[in-house]
Amino acid sequence: MNTQIGESLRRFGIADDTTDVVVALFGPRGGDPAAALAPAVALLERDQQQQQQQEGAPAAAAGPPAALEEQLARLFDAPLAARYYHVVPAELRVGSMDEAIACRVGGMECL
Repeated sequence: MNTQIGESLRRFGIADDTTDVVVALFGPRGGDPAAALAPAVALLERDQQQQQQQEGAPAAAAGPPAALEEQLARLFDAPLAARYYHVVPAELRVGSMDEAIACRVGGMECL
């Protein structure tokens, strides 16, 4: 597991009752998004079928892929992110939460 993904799961948690998980797949610019997603969707569907066959367990994930922009606003927990990244109200008067977090992440990469 990528250490950044593992760290995010440790920090923000994932539990048995978790209903939303964002998975991002990155590919070349100008590529066909549907074609890029096809292998991942096929793998997910295969894993769902295998999991359902094992003791009748429910699928680990369900539903079609969705555009990231449509989901992030619904899933983003601003107070939790502000606490984790130590964003103070004064920063939000001159910039956005996105900018404050991007600065923190970029700063961590430079250390």
